[in-house]
Amino acid sequence: MAMPKTSAEIVAELGKNPSSPKKRQASLNRILSENKHDPRLASTKVAQGVVGPIIIRLRYEGIVRSVLMEDPLPQGAGLFYDITTEFGAAYKLQPHDNEVKISQYEGNRVRYDVIRIAAFPVISEEDIYKLAINMVDYAKGEAEQRIMEQEDGYLFSCFDAAVSKITSSSPDTAGLTSHVSTVTGDISPTAFYNAEKIAIQNRLESHRVIMNPATANDLYTWKIDTTGVKFLDDVMDGKPITKMGKFSIMTSVICPLDKIYMIPEPEYIGWMPILKQLDGVDNPKAENFTIGWVYSELINLIVANSYGIVRVDLQGN
Repeated sequence: MAMPKTSAEIVAELGKNPSSPKKRQASLNRILSENKHDPRLASTKVAQGVVGPIIIRLRYEGIVRSVLMEDPLPQGAGLFYDITTEFGAAYKLQPHDNEVKISQYEGNRVRYDVIRIAAFPVISEEDIYKLAINMVDYAKGEAEQRIMEQEDGYLFSCFDAAVSKITSSSPDTAGLTSHVSTVTGDISPTAFYNAEKIAIQNRLESHRVIMNPATANDLYTWKIDTTGVKFLDDVMDGKPITKMGKFSIMTSVICPLDKIYMIPEPEYIGWMPILKQLDGVDNPKAENFTIGWVYSELINLIVANSYGIVRVDLQGN
């Protein structure tokens, strides 16, 4: 039995150029040779090969691997992480104090389970012969994108859980009881700086901003008195907004429209343990005259430190 392909191999296949001038010329010669007795049919087939399909939407690019630290696990690995839980402290002692206070550093072991994310693309065998487009590559590419969407959706659920964990009964290390900032009306640079104050009090920097691309469109409407001439020139030149001041802007259509997440660098958040890399295996159903595949992975997302994560809730937009 053929070994399943790794995610690296699948991505390489999906991203490589499947054609070349030499290959195209060989295909053209074959079409003309097979239909040399019917020039009109040959011309039709050549035209079908030149005209490609209409692309329905933009390709989805996942962000989770840029937000958390990837951790490929060996087979049989223990599914746990060791995390420190206490902070050091220093004390001002009077000369007559004869008892020295001790700061005890502690940690705990967090155990987790992996979850399976899977997609089951299926195409009709007839489409391979009836259509001039490559339905196999299309189906595989769509399956890969659906898995990335599931990963990112799980990421935002983890962020919401981390933010809600900080309450009056469980404040953060700075004594704050909320990591949520609310903005009413239009978004402004002030909203980012005000929200980051929460992370700063925990001696962290939330310089990375994640939002829905539709929400990010509001940034393009900022006036010159808000952004300055260079920012506006870049926008008018068609350059995408990837930075605003000290903040890096990331976008994902999976991010809720009414929320913006401000996060520190991956080493201050957590891990993405991967027990089984994304791979694909054939799953044909001959009796249904369909060709299919199973794409799956075993992963989890671990937010080990929520002190630098801040959520901005948008109201009235």
